[in-house]
Amino acid sequence: MSIPYDRKEIGRVLGEISAFEFKRDRPLLSALVVSTNFEEGDGFFKLCEELGMGSWKSLKQDPGFSAIEMNRCTNYWLDDWNYLKYKDDTSK
Repeated sequence: MSIPYDRKEIGRVLGEISAFEFKRDRPLLSALVVSTNFEEGDGFFKLCEELGMGSWKSLKQDPGFSAIEMNRCTNYWLDDWNYLKYKDDTSK
């Protein structure tokens, strides 16, 4: 089954955003993007592998990994200090 272009493009953009965030010691925003079955797609786990977090297949099998990454992202951006610190930052 092939993936429609728009979904591939969304995945690519989310991957770029998450890699950008990771390089700045911030959580992966794409951890919050889930499918209709409330799971991240393979692309998320493959990105995590590229970023040195472990084997994508092992990460996908570990339900705690997804929950931890989702919580890290949510807690980080709910903190007003983090939000205000970066809200106007357009640096790359």
